Amino acid sequence: MPVDINSLIAFNFSLFTDLNPINGLRHPREKIIDGWYLWGGGGIDQKDIDFFKPLHVQHLLEKRPVVLKYLGLPPGWRFQIDDKGYEDLWFDESIL
Repeated sequence: MPVDINSLIAFNFSLFTDLNPINGLRHPREKIIDGWYLWGGGGIDQKDIDFFKPLHVQHLLEKRPVVLKYLGLPPGWRFQIDDKGYEDLWFDESIL
């Protein structure tokens, strides 16, 4: 399920730092929000209601292109990668 380059994803600023691993998970699409949530480092700060911000997919081309090849995964899928070649992909039914 390719992502529309003009759609929005949710990201945390940690995605654009040197924090590893890079995490992504995809919820079902809603209107212009594609369903992707991306962040760097450990877990999500559940107490921070502003942890994720909107970002147009096209901006990932210049800021963090390493994630682009994963954005075709369908809803329910997750990935985790790092700068040393680690890669893990899995289906998480709880997302749906």
